[in-house]
Amino acid sequence: PGATVAQTVADITGNVNFAADGTLTVTADEKIVGSVTTSADGQGTVTFDTTANATTLVSTTVGTSTAALLALNAGSATGVRATFGGAVYADTITLAGSAADGTVKFEGNVVGNINMDQSDGQVIELADGVNVTGNITATTDNVGKVTVMGTSVITGSIDATGGTLLEVDIDANAH
Repeated sequence: PGATVAQTVADITGNVNFAADGTLTVTADEKIVGSVTTSADGQGTVTFDTTANATTLVSTTVGTSTAALLALNAGSATGVRATFGGAVYADTITLAGSAADGTVKFEGNVVGNINMDQSDGQVIELADGVNVTGNITATTDNVGKVTVMGTSVITGSIDATGGTLLEVDIDANAH
């Protein structure tokens, strides 16, 4: 995309490449079976509408180490897990529209700042061995939780600006 595109019909099968700055909105419960890349660092915004069913939003990587997306926005309904299957490189990652105990899981390393902007107790879940290079913050007080499902390294601050997180859980024996 080099413009604003709304994907409203079905899953996207194949890779998505931002040849120029633009936005892609993926409707609820749809996914990208492939990767998301950009031809230049800091361009492209992907927004996933709040998913009501457990799904892998992107099956492989989002961005690259030399060309990160400008913004990635995602959320999930109460008790639902939305998963990114590979590494995520984005300047800003926002968990928006997540309901209480809605989870966004990262199965690959994350490079970028993660912000939770709802007051409903959203959850960031890091799979075992997933590292975060960036800050994890909340817009307001008592917004969300960070769950580390094993051994991970977070290089950046947790909760340093804005509001306060509800909790940070470290569970080396988790699923």
